[in-house]
Amino acid sequence: MYGARMTAPGRKGSFCFKCLFVRAARWWSRLEASFNRGIVTMSRTMQPSCGAALLAASYRKVVASPPLFASGQRNYLVAAERSRCVIASRPQNVLPFANNYATRVAQRRFSSFASETTGLCDFVGGHNTACQTVSACRPGSFRPRKRQELATGYYLHRSIHSTTRASNGGCAPGAREASSGDSTPNVRRVQLGNDATWLFPSNALQQLEDSNHLLDDAQALRTSLQEKGYLFIRGLHDRDDVLKARLAVLRHIDKVNSNALNLAGHDLQEGVLASRCGAGCVPFMEGRNSITHSEEVSRVLEGHRAVKFFSTLFGEDARTFDFKWLRGMHSSGYTGAHVDNVYMSRGTDKLVTCWQPLGDVTVDMGTLAVCEGSHKLAGFKHFQETYGNFDVEAGKLQGTGWFTEDPKEILKFGGQWKTSDFKAGDALIFTLRTVHMSTANQTHFARVSCDTRWQPAAEAADPRYVGETVGHSEVKFGVYASDDDGSAKESVTESVTMDGLRRQWGV
Repeated sequence: MYGARMTAPGRKGSFCFKCLFVRAARWWSRLEASFNRGIVTMSRTMQPSCGAALLAASYRKVVASPPLFASGQRNYLVAAERSRCVIASRPQNVLPFANNYATRVAQRRFSSFASETTGLCDFVGGHNTACQTVSACRPGSFRPRKRQELATGYYLHRSIHSTTRASNGGCAPGAREASSGDSTPNVRRVQLGNDATWLFPSNALQQLEDSNHLLDDAQALRTSLQEKGYLFIRGLHDRDDVLKARLAVLRHIDKVNSNALNLAGHDLQEGVLASRCGAGCVPFMEGRNSITHSEEVSRVLEGHRAVKFFSTLFGEDARTFDFKWLRGMHSSGYTGAHVDNVYMSRGTDKLVTCWQPLGDVTVDMGTLAVCEGSHKLAGFKHFQETYGNFDVEAGKLQGTGWFTEDPKEILKFGGQWKTSDFKAGDALIFTLRTVHMSTANQTHFARVSCDTRWQPAAEAADPRYVGETVGHSEVKFGVYASDDDGSAKESVTESVTMDGLRRQWGV
Protein backbone atom coordinates (compact mmCIF):
# COMPACT_ATOMS: atom_id res chain seq x y z
CA MET A 1 0.00 0.00 0.00
CA TYR A 2 2.71 2.43 0.99
CA GLY A 3 4.54 1.69 -2.20
CA ALA A 4 1.52 2.23 -4.41
CA ARG A 5 1.39 5.14 -6.78
CA MET A 6 -1.91 7.00 -6.66
CA THR A 7 -3.18 9.38 -9.30
CA ALA A 8 -5.34 12.22 -8.09
CA PRO A 9 -8.66 12.57 -9.93
CA GLY A 10 -8.54 15.12 -12.69
CA ARG A 11 -4.74 15.48 -12.52
CA LYS A 12 -1.94 13.94 -14.55
CA GLY A 13 0.96 12.18 -12.96
CA SER A 14 1.18 10.23 -9.71
CA PHE A 15 2.12 10.67 -6.07
CA CYS A 16 4.43 8.28 -4.20
CA PHE A 17 3.64 7.93 -0.48
CA LYS A 18 6.74 5.79 -0.02
CA CYS A 19 8.96 8.53 -1.42
CA LEU A 20 7.35 11.00 0.93
CA PHE A 21 8.03 8.90 4.03
CA VAL A 22 11.56 8.07 2.90
CA ARG A 23 12.36 11.74 2.48
CA ALA A 24 10.82 12.58 5.85
CA ALA A 25 12.81 9.84 7.55
CA ARG A 26 16.06 11.05 5.99
CA TRP A 27 15.34 14.63 7.06
CA TRP A 28 14.59 13.55 10.63
CA SER A 29 17.71 11.40 10.73
CA ARG A 30 19.90 14.32 9.71
CA LEU A 31 18.21 16.56 12.27
CA GLU A 32 18.61 13.99 15.04
CA ALA A 33 22.28 13.63 14.16
CA SER A 34 22.65 17.39 14.42
CA PHE A 35 21.31 17.28 17.96
CA ASN A 36 23.58 14.39 18.86
CA ARG A 37 26.60 16.30 17.62
CA GLY A 38 25.58 19.30 19.71
CA ILE A 39 24.91 21.58 16.73
CA VAL A 40 21.57 22.43 18.31
CA THR A 41 21.75 22.63 22.11
CA MET A 42 19.18 23.48 24.74
CA SER A 43 20.81 24.70 27.93
CA ARG A 44 19.69 23.28 31.24
CA THR A 45 19.34 26.79 32.58
CA MET A 46 16.68 27.73 30.03
CA GLN A 47 13.38 28.49 31.74
CA PRO A 48 10.72 25.77 31.37
CA SER A 49 8.35 28.16 29.60
CA CYS A 50 10.84 28.77 26.83
CA GLY A 51 10.53 26.87 23.57
CA ALA A 52 12.76 26.93 20.54
CA ALA A 53 12.35 26.59 16.82
CA LEU A 54 14.74 26.28 13.94
CA LEU A 55 15.29 29.06 11.49
CA ALA A 56 16.50 27.89 8.11
CA ALA A 57 18.87 30.47 6.71
CA SER A 58 21.11 30.86 3.73
CA TYR A 59 24.26 32.97 3.85
CA ARG A 60 22.44 36.24 3.13
CA LYS A 61 18.73 35.48 3.23
CA VAL A 62 16.73 34.61 6.33
CA VAL A 63 13.72 32.32 5.81
CA ALA A 64 11.38 31.33 8.64
CA SER A 65 10.58 27.64 9.00
CA PRO A 66 7.88 25.85 11.01
CA PRO A 67 8.71 25.57 14.72
CA LEU A 68 10.45 22.43 15.85
CA PHE A 69 9.62 23.08 19.47
CA ALA A 70 6.78 25.16 20.83
CA SER A 71 5.49 26.19 24.24
CA GLY A 72 1.78 26.79 23.78
CA GLN A 73 1.40 29.58 21.24
CA ARG A 74 4.81 31.03 21.98
CA ASN A 75 7.15 30.11 19.18
CA TYR A 76 10.80 30.94 19.49
CA LEU A 77 13.36 31.11 16.78
CA VAL A 78 17.00 30.39 17.27
CA ALA A 79 18.92 32.13 14.55
CA ALA A 80 22.54 32.66 13.69
CA GLU A 81 24.58 34.20 10.96
CA ARG A 82 27.97 32.54 11.15
CA SER A 83 29.21 33.13 14.70
CA ARG A 84 26.45 35.52 15.81
CA CYS A 85 23.34 34.29 17.61
CA VAL A 86 20.18 36.02 18.73
CA ILE A 87 16.85 34.85 20.04
CA ALA A 88 13.74 36.37 18.55
CA SER A 89 10.02 35.78 18.66
CA ARG A 90 7.43 35.85 15.95
CA PRO A 91 6.20 39.48 15.97
CA GLN A 92 2.62 38.56 16.80
CA ASN A 93 3.60 36.84 20.04
CA VAL A 94 4.98 37.97 23.39
CA LEU A 95 8.11 36.87 25.21
CA PRO A 96 7.17 35.53 28.66
CA PHE A 97 10.66 35.42 30.18
CA ALA A 98 9.34 36.71 33.50
CA ASN A 99 6.64 34.78 35.29
CA ASN A 100 4.51 37.85 35.95
CA TYR A 101 5.70 40.15 33.21
CA ALA A 102 4.92 39.71 29.52
CA THR A 103 7.02 41.91 27.34
CA ARG A 104 5.76 43.63 24.25
CA VAL A 105 7.61 42.86 21.07
CA ALA A 106 8.14 45.54 18.48
CA GLN A 107 6.54 44.78 15.14
CA ARG A 108 9.62 44.14 13.08
CA ARG A 109 10.36 42.01 10.08
CA PHE A 110 13.02 39.38 10.42
CA SER A 111 15.10 41.22 7.84
CA SER A 112 16.39 43.33 10.73
CA PHE A 113 18.28 40.25 11.88
CA ALA A 114 21.14 41.23 9.60
CA SER A 115 22.06 44.05 11.98
CA GLU A 116 25.03 43.87 14.33
CA THR A 117 22.71 43.31 17.30
CA THR A 118 23.50 40.33 19.47
CA GLY A 119 21.27 41.14 22.44
CA LEU A 120 17.64 40.16 22.65
CA CYS A 121 16.63 43.49 24.16
CA ASP A 122 18.11 45.29 21.17
CA PHE A 123 16.62 42.96 18.60
CA VAL A 124 13.04 43.41 19.76
CA GLY A 125 13.32 47.11 20.33
CA GLY A 126 14.36 47.15 23.95
CA HIS A 127 10.96 46.19 25.35
CA ASN A 128 12.02 42.93 26.96
CA THR A 129 13.02 44.13 30.38
CA ALA A 130 13.00 40.65 31.85
CA CYS A 131 16.03 39.34 30.04
CA GLN A 132 19.71 39.30 30.57
CA THR A 133 21.77 39.81 27.44
CA VAL A 134 21.82 36.89 25.06
CA SER A 135 25.33 35.88 24.23
CA ALA A 136 26.95 35.92 20.86
CA CYS A 137 28.07 32.46 19.81
CA ARG A 138 31.62 31.49 20.33
CA PRO A 139 33.60 32.45 17.21
CA GLY A 140 33.71 29.53 14.83
CA SER A 141 30.95 27.51 16.50
CA PHE A 142 28.89 27.69 13.32
CA ARG A 143 30.59 27.51 9.94
CA PRO A 144 28.48 26.69 6.89
CA ARG A 145 30.18 24.27 4.54
CA LYS A 146 29.04 26.34 1.59
CA ARG A 147 27.82 29.89 1.39
CA GLN A 148 24.64 28.72 -0.28
CA GLU A 149 24.05 25.89 2.15
CA LEU A 150 20.85 25.92 4.18
CA ALA A 151 21.66 25.29 7.81
CA THR A 152 19.50 22.79 9.64
CA GLY A 153 20.85 23.67 13.08
CA TYR A 154 22.70 26.32 14.98
CA TYR A 155 24.61 26.23 18.20
CA LEU A 156 23.11 28.39 20.91
CA HIS A 157 26.04 29.02 23.22
CA ARG A 158 24.05 30.04 26.24
CA SER A 159 20.42 30.49 27.11
CA ILE A 160 18.90 33.42 28.86
CA HIS A 161 19.84 33.72 32.50
CA SER A 162 17.23 33.19 35.12
CA THR A 163 16.53 36.39 36.99
CA THR A 164 15.49 37.30 40.48
CA ARG A 165 12.09 38.95 40.57
CA ALA A 166 11.80 42.36 42.15
CA SER A 167 8.88 43.44 44.25
CA ASN A 168 7.23 45.16 41.29
CA GLY A 169 7.07 41.86 39.42
CA GLY A 170 9.26 43.16 36.63
CA CYS A 171 12.85 42.68 35.74
CA ALA A 172 14.08 46.13 34.76
CA PRO A 173 17.80 46.91 34.87
CA GLY A 174 17.43 48.77 38.14
CA ALA A 175 15.23 46.18 39.77
CA ARG A 176 16.72 42.81 38.98
CA GLU A 177 19.55 40.76 40.36
CA ALA A 178 22.08 39.77 37.73
CA SER A 179 22.57 36.03 37.60
CA SER A 180 25.41 34.57 39.57
CA GLY A 181 27.04 31.28 40.25
CA ASP A 182 27.38 30.41 36.56
CA SER A 183 30.92 29.58 35.61
CA THR A 184 30.19 29.67 31.86
CA PRO A 185 31.32 32.99 30.32
CA ASN A 186 28.43 34.93 28.83
CA VAL A 187 30.19 35.97 25.64
CA ARG A 188 28.58 39.01 24.01
CA ARG A 189 29.34 41.35 21.17
CA VAL A 190 29.58 44.90 22.52
CA GLN A 191 30.50 48.32 21.28
CA LEU A 192 33.43 49.92 23.08
CA GLY A 193 33.51 53.59 22.20
CA ASN A 194 32.83 53.80 18.47
CA ASP A 195 34.08 50.26 17.78
CA ALA A 196 31.38 47.60 17.60
CA THR A 197 33.69 44.64 16.96
CA TRP A 198 34.49 43.70 20.56
CA LEU A 199 33.52 40.53 22.39
CA PHE A 200 33.19 40.43 26.15
CA PRO A 201 34.69 38.65 27.93
CA SER A 202 37.61 37.99 25.61
CA ASN A 203 41.36 38.43 25.52
CA ALA A 204 40.87 41.91 24.09
CA LEU A 205 38.20 43.03 26.57
CA GLN A 206 38.67 41.24 29.86
CA GLN A 207 36.71 40.99 33.08
CA LEU A 208 37.59 43.44 35.86
CA GLU A 209 39.16 41.82 38.90
CA ASP A 210 37.31 42.72 42.07
CA SER A 211 39.26 43.87 45.13
CA ASN A 212 36.82 42.86 47.85
CA HIS A 213 39.32 40.41 49.31
CA LEU A 214 41.54 43.42 50.17
CA LEU A 215 38.93 45.41 52.08
CA ASP A 216 40.45 44.54 55.46
CA ASP A 217 43.93 45.60 54.37
CA ALA A 218 44.21 49.32 53.58
CA GLN A 219 47.82 49.07 52.44
CA ALA A 220 46.95 46.24 50.06
CA LEU A 221 44.16 48.40 48.60
CA ARG A 222 46.57 51.27 48.00
CA THR A 223 49.16 48.96 46.47
CA SER A 224 46.59 47.42 44.14
CA LEU A 225 45.38 50.87 43.05
CA GLN A 226 48.96 51.94 42.33
CA GLU A 227 49.74 48.75 40.39
CA LYS A 228 46.58 48.32 38.30
CA GLY A 229 45.22 51.85 38.28
CA TYR A 230 41.79 50.81 39.53
CA LEU A 231 39.83 49.09 42.30
CA PHE A 232 36.60 47.22 41.54
CA ILE A 233 34.48 46.94 44.68
CA ARG A 234 31.38 44.79 44.71
CA GLY A 235 28.62 46.06 47.00
CA LEU A 236 30.31 49.28 48.10
CA HIS A 237 26.87 50.86 48.48
CA ASP A 238 23.68 49.39 49.89
CA ARG A 239 21.64 47.94 47.04
CA ASP A 240 18.27 49.14 48.34
CA ASP A 241 19.62 52.67 48.75
CA VAL A 242 20.93 52.63 45.19
CA LEU A 243 17.58 51.52 43.77
CA LYS A 244 15.79 54.28 45.69
CA ALA A 245 18.27 56.81 44.30
CA ARG A 246 17.67 55.44 40.82
CA LEU A 247 13.93 55.92 41.18
CA ALA A 248 14.44 59.50 42.38
CA VAL A 249 16.60 60.27 39.34
CA LEU A 250 14.08 58.75 36.93
CA ARG A 251 11.31 60.83 38.52
CA HIS A 252 13.45 63.91 38.00
CA ILE A 253 14.08 63.02 34.35
CA ASP A 254 10.37 62.53 33.74
CA LYS A 255 9.56 65.81 35.50
CA VAL A 256 12.04 67.83 33.46
CA ASN A 257 11.23 66.14 30.13
CA SER A 258 8.03 64.15 30.03
CA ASN A 259 8.96 62.87 26.57
CA ALA A 260 12.21 61.22 27.65
CA LEU A 261 10.80 58.01 29.14
CA ASN A 262 8.30 55.54 27.77
CA LEU A 263 5.74 54.97 30.52
CA ALA A 264 3.11 53.37 28.31
CA GLY A 265 2.98 49.88 29.77
CA HIS A 266 6.27 50.30 31.62
CA ASP A 267 7.02 51.11 35.25
CA LEU A 268 9.08 54.21 35.91
CA GLN A 269 11.71 52.09 37.68
CA GLU A 270 12.45 50.30 34.41
CA GLY A 271 13.79 53.49 32.86
CA VAL A 272 12.68 52.62 29.33
CA LEU A 273 13.57 55.45 26.98
CA ALA A 274 11.11 56.82 24.45
CA SER A 275 11.83 55.59 20.94
CA ARG A 276 12.92 59.05 19.78
CA CYS A 277 15.01 59.88 22.83
CA GLY A 278 18.54 60.42 21.60
CA ALA A 279 21.35 62.81 22.44
CA GLY A 280 20.05 65.79 24.43
CA CYS A 281 16.79 64.10 25.36
CA VAL A 282 17.84 63.11 28.88
CA PRO A 283 18.24 66.34 30.88
CA PHE A 284 21.64 67.62 32.02
CA MET A 285 22.03 66.73 35.72
CA GLU A 286 25.68 67.46 36.52
CA GLY A 287 26.75 69.90 39.21
CA ARG A 288 25.23 70.67 42.58
CA ASN A 289 21.47 70.78 42.23
CA SER A 290 18.18 69.52 43.59
CA ILE A 291 18.63 65.98 42.28
CA THR A 292 22.37 65.44 42.90
CA HIS A 293 21.89 66.51 46.52
CA SER A 294 18.46 65.02 47.10
CA GLU A 295 18.13 62.83 50.17
CA GLU A 296 17.94 59.60 48.17
CA VAL A 297 20.96 60.32 45.97
CA SER A 298 23.13 61.83 48.72
CA ARG A 299 22.54 58.77 50.90
CA VAL A 300 24.45 56.79 48.26
CA LEU A 301 27.03 59.23 46.95
CA GLU A 302 28.04 60.66 50.34
CA GLY A 303 26.79 57.90 52.61
CA HIS A 304 28.67 56.48 55.56
CA ARG A 305 29.76 53.40 53.60
CA ALA A 306 31.50 55.53 50.97
CA VAL A 307 33.05 57.83 53.57
CA LYS A 308 34.38 54.86 55.53
CA PHE A 309 35.86 53.20 52.46
CA PHE A 310 37.72 56.26 51.17
CA SER A 311 38.94 57.22 54.63
CA THR A 312 40.37 53.71 54.90
CA LEU A 313 41.89 53.93 51.42
CA PHE A 314 43.64 57.25 52.11
CA GLY A 315 44.53 56.39 55.68
CA GLU A 316 43.03 59.72 56.80
CA ASP A 317 39.79 61.67 56.66
CA ALA A 318 38.32 61.84 53.16
CA ARG A 319 36.22 64.43 51.39
CA THR A 320 34.28 64.43 48.14
CA PHE A 321 33.63 67.16 45.60
CA ASP A 322 30.31 68.96 45.93
CA PHE A 323 30.04 68.78 42.15
CA LYS A 324 28.50 65.47 41.04
CA TRP A 325 28.62 64.06 37.52
CA LEU A 326 25.14 62.53 37.46
CA ARG A 327 24.11 61.23 34.04
CA GLY A 328 21.42 59.33 32.19
CA MET A 329 22.98 57.85 29.07
CA HIS A 330 20.72 57.73 26.03
CA SER A 331 20.57 54.89 23.53
CA SER A 332 23.76 54.56 21.44
CA GLY A 333 25.57 57.00 23.75
CA TYR A 334 29.05 56.36 25.12
CA THR A 335 32.10 58.09 26.57
CA GLY A 336 35.38 58.28 24.67
CA ALA A 337 38.85 57.45 25.98
CA HIS A 338 40.37 60.05 28.31
CA VAL A 339 42.04 60.66 31.66
CA ASP A 340 40.36 62.78 34.34
CA ASN A 341 43.44 64.88 34.96
CA VAL A 342 42.61 67.00 31.89
CA TYR A 343 39.40 68.16 33.60
CA MET A 344 40.39 68.53 37.27
CA SER A 345 44.12 69.00 37.74
CA ARG A 346 44.06 72.12 39.92
CA GLY A 347 44.14 70.30 43.23
CA THR A 348 45.85 67.29 44.73
CA ASP A 349 47.13 64.49 42.52
CA LYS A 350 45.74 62.02 45.08
CA LEU A 351 42.25 62.61 43.75
CA VAL A 352 40.41 59.48 42.60
CA THR A 353 37.21 58.93 40.68
CA CYS A 354 34.41 56.65 41.84
CA TRP A 355 32.02 55.51 39.09
CA GLN A 356 28.81 53.93 40.34
CA PRO A 357 25.78 52.89 38.29
CA LEU A 358 22.41 53.54 39.88
CA GLY A 359 20.93 50.15 39.07
CA ASP A 360 22.06 46.90 37.48
CA VAL A 361 24.00 47.69 34.33
CA THR A 362 25.28 45.12 31.84
CA VAL A 363 28.02 45.82 29.31
CA ASP A 364 25.50 46.37 26.54
CA MET A 365 23.94 49.22 28.54
CA GLY A 366 27.15 51.23 28.79
CA THR A 367 29.57 50.23 31.53
CA LEU A 368 32.86 51.90 32.29
CA ALA A 369 36.01 50.24 30.96
CA VAL A 370 39.55 51.00 32.14
CA CYS A 371 42.85 50.40 30.40
CA GLU A 372 44.82 48.61 33.10
CA GLY A 373 48.35 49.93 33.52
CA SER A 374 47.78 53.07 31.44
CA HIS A 375 48.61 55.28 34.45
CA LYS A 376 52.18 53.99 34.76
CA LEU A 377 53.36 51.89 31.81
CA ALA A 378 56.39 53.20 29.95
CA GLY A 379 54.49 53.18 26.67
CA PHE A 380 52.17 55.88 28.00
CA LYS A 381 54.95 58.23 29.10
CA HIS A 382 54.68 60.66 26.17
CA PHE A 383 50.89 60.35 26.22
CA GLN A 384 50.77 61.36 29.89
CA GLU A 385 53.32 64.17 29.49
CA THR A 386 51.30 65.76 26.66
CA TYR A 387 47.62 64.93 26.69
CA GLY A 388 47.58 63.85 30.34
CA ASN A 389 48.95 67.22 31.51
CA PHE A 390 46.64 69.32 29.34
CA ASP A 391 43.99 71.50 31.03
CA VAL A 392 41.04 71.46 28.63
CA GLU A 393 39.46 74.58 30.10
CA ALA A 394 42.60 76.69 30.34
CA GLY A 395 43.60 75.46 26.89
CA LYS A 396 40.25 76.62 25.46
CA LEU A 397 39.60 73.24 23.91
CA GLN A 398 36.69 72.87 21.56
CA GLY A 399 34.96 69.53 21.97
CA THR A 400 34.75 66.69 24.43
CA GLY A 401 38.27 66.54 25.83
CA TRP A 402 38.47 62.88 24.88
CA PHE A 403 41.74 61.73 23.37
CA THR A 404 39.93 59.36 21.01
CA GLU A 405 36.70 57.44 20.57
CA ASP A 406 38.58 54.41 19.19
CA PRO A 407 39.79 52.07 21.97
CA LYS A 408 42.34 50.46 19.67
CA GLU A 409 44.23 53.73 19.41
CA ILE A 410 44.99 53.46 23.13
CA LEU A 411 46.38 49.95 22.80
CA LYS A 412 49.26 51.19 20.67
CA PHE A 413 50.70 52.55 23.93
CA GLY A 414 50.07 49.29 25.80
CA GLY A 415 47.69 48.29 28.58
CA GLN A 416 44.65 46.02 28.73
CA TRP A 417 40.98 47.01 28.39
CA LYS A 418 38.75 45.62 31.14
CA THR A 419 35.11 46.05 32.11
CA SER A 420 32.31 44.14 33.80
CA ASP A 421 28.60 43.80 34.34
CA PHE A 422 27.67 45.87 37.39
CA LYS A 423 25.06 45.27 40.05
CA ALA A 424 23.42 48.07 41.97
CA GLY A 425 25.90 48.93 44.74
CA ASP A 426 29.08 48.10 42.82
CA ALA A 427 31.69 50.80 42.21
CA LEU A 428 34.82 51.30 40.12
CA ILE A 429 37.56 53.53 41.56
CA PHE A 430 40.51 54.72 39.49
CA THR A 431 43.26 57.34 39.43
CA LEU A 432 43.48 60.67 37.64
CA ARG A 433 45.87 59.12 35.11
CA THR A 434 43.98 55.91 34.31
CA VAL A 435 42.67 55.89 30.75
CA HIS A 436 39.02 54.94 30.67
CA MET A 437 35.95 55.04 28.42
CA SER A 438 32.59 53.30 28.24
CA THR A 439 30.80 50.75 26.17
CA ALA A 440 27.84 52.07 24.19
CA ASN A 441 24.29 51.87 25.46
CA GLN A 442 22.88 49.42 22.92
CA THR A 443 19.55 49.10 24.72
CA HIS A 444 16.45 51.24 25.12
CA PHE A 445 17.03 51.76 28.84
CA ALA A 446 18.46 54.89 30.38
CA ARG A 447 21.80 54.00 31.93
CA VAL A 448 21.84 56.05 35.13
CA SER A 449 25.23 56.53 36.78
CA CYS A 450 27.23 59.06 38.71
CA ASP A 451 30.92 59.97 38.94
CA THR A 452 32.09 61.28 42.30
CA ARG A 453 35.56 62.46 43.21
CA TRP A 454 37.29 61.69 46.51
CA GLN A 455 40.55 62.87 48.07
CA PRO A 456 42.26 63.25 51.44
CA ALA A 457 40.45 66.05 53.30
CA ALA A 458 43.71 67.81 54.19
CA GLU A 459 44.83 68.11 50.55
CA ALA A 460 44.08 71.06 48.27
CA ALA A 461 40.92 70.63 46.18
CA ASP A 462 40.17 71.94 42.70
CA PRO A 463 38.18 75.13 43.52
CA ARG A 464 35.87 74.67 40.53
CA TYR A 465 34.15 71.70 42.14
CA VAL A 466 33.80 72.52 45.85
CA GLY A 467 31.64 74.98 47.75
CA GLU A 468 27.98 75.91 48.02
CA THR A 469 27.80 77.50 44.57
CA VAL A 470 29.95 75.18 42.51
CA GLY A 471 29.55 75.34 38.78
CA HIS A 472 31.43 74.93 35.58
CA SER A 473 32.36 77.31 32.80
CA GLU A 474 29.90 77.76 29.99
CA VAL A 475 31.88 75.20 28.02
CA LYS A 476 30.67 71.63 28.51
CA PHE A 477 33.03 68.74 27.95
CA GLY A 478 32.60 65.00 27.71
CA VAL A 479 29.38 63.47 26.41
CA TYR A 480 27.62 66.85 26.37
CA ALA A 481 30.06 68.31 23.85
CA SER A 482 31.04 67.33 20.33
CA ASP A 483 34.30 67.17 18.43
CA ASP A 484 32.46 67.32 15.12
CA ASP A 485 30.33 70.44 15.26
CA GLY A 486 30.62 74.01 16.46
CA SER A 487 28.62 73.60 19.64
CA ALA A 488 31.31 75.25 21.76
CA LYS A 489 32.27 78.02 19.33
CA GLU A 490 29.70 80.47 20.63
CA SER A 491 31.20 80.45 24.12
CA VAL A 492 34.86 80.02 23.21
CA THR A 493 36.39 82.66 20.97
CA GLU A 494 39.84 81.09 20.70
CA SER A 495 39.52 77.35 20.55
CA VAL A 496 41.71 74.44 19.69
CA THR A 497 40.78 70.92 18.68
CA MET A 498 42.01 67.58 19.94
CA ASP A 499 43.06 66.58 16.42
CA GLY A 500 45.24 69.67 16.18
CA LEU A 501 46.77 69.05 19.59
CA ARG A 502 47.53 65.44 18.76
CA ARG A 503 49.37 66.49 15.62
CA GLN A 504 51.28 69.03 17.67
CA TRP A 505 52.16 66.45 20.35
CA GLY A 506 52.94 63.71 17.86
CA VAL A 507 50.65 61.13 19.50
